[in-house]
Amino acid sequence: TAINVDLRNIHVSKKLGGTIDESELVDGLCFVDKKASHLAGGPTRIENAKIGLIQFPISAPKSDMESNVVVGNDAAMDRIIKEERQYILGIIKKIIASGANV
Repeated sequence: TAINVDLRNIHVSKKLGGTIDESELVDGLCFVDKKASHLAGGPTRIENAKIGLIQFPISAPKSDMESNVVVGNDAAMDRIIKEERQYILGIIKKIIASGANV
């Protein structure tokens, strides 16, 4: 049976090696470069993935203006570092709570 498919939505990814029989059609999104996840011990395939699209860096907020912070002692520096970590942890908890696993 014929299915209407917009050919602009199809991308062919060619890789060296393997046989034609080993080729496969992926219904969905395919990340071609899996080295980073694989080398870090992460998964190379996730079934029924919930993808989180994050349009900002997961880091402590930065000021738009150039500024310097003067810290008077080690305790104050430790407090600043702890607050930055808590901020980042809060973002990560929201991502986890959303159910996204990719």
